[in-house]
Amino acid sequence: MHKFLALAAAAGLASAAPLNEPMIPGITYGQENPEMPNAGWTPVSSDYSQGPYKRAIYLSFDGLHQFDVVQYIAKYPNSTWASLAKDGIVYSNARSSSPSDSYPATTALFTGASPRDSGIWWENAYDRSLYPPGSNCTGPVGTLTDWSEVDDLNKSLIDGGGVMNLSALPLQLTSWGNCEVVLPHDFLRVNTVFEVGRGNGLVTAYADKHLSYEFMNGPSGAGLSEGYFPEVSSVDSTLEAHLAWDDLHCEQPVFENHLERDS
Repeated sequence: MHKFLALAAAAGLASAAPLNEPMIPGITYGQENPEMPNAGWTPVSSDYSQGPYKRAIYLSFDGLHQFDVVQYIAKYPNSTWASLAKDGIVYSNARSSSPSDSYPATTALFTGASPRDSGIWWENAYDRSLYPPGSNCTGPVGTLTDWSEVDDLNKSLIDGGGVMNLSALPLQLTSWGNCEVVLPHDFLRVNTVFEVGRGNGLVTAYADKHLSYEFMNGPSGAGLSEGYFPEVSSVDSTLEAHLAWDDLHCEQPVFENHLERDS
């Protein structure tokens, strides 16, 4: 357990080795003060910090059903969950996206769009307008889009290799005849709440399980001030290992840097 934690933490904080691949906005590892991509956004401002709430934090518990929460609160009425339900707002008639796989569900939460509008139906889906990876935009049009760990440079490493494997990504032929790689955020058709925040001078941060989740940058490519995506596929299939992987999301210091700058 302790060995895994030490190795995982070290890998998650280590700077990625220089590669002949473009770094993706929002994906940085080990920089004490990572430079935020600005994309012409409004400069970070304290205008929004005058109210009672300084920060908004979203926590997602995969697979946690409504009846699980109800039963837990009934059994532990003095728990944190019970306190949240008592002092907060409970949406007891909420429905997930359909389909509700990780990718479309995450998209729905942070864009408000259905798969029909966002273009995100599943982590793996067929797209009739794109070319297969490595095709140089020649041959039949149409390819499988796969936004899983296969897009990592090295999925066996906790940082996914630090950059994405561009040779695994689909291609598109632009209106001026160039063949270009389609990055995850390019594939998204609608903007994200993070882009709205950046556009209003706020600092944004997001953490998830694959490098491809940089798609939360949105079509601008710069909705995230910071992203942290320790690769879940690199983690041993044990409860202890996955608990340690979960802890990494809370311990990553780059988020603290942004919080300090935004204070």
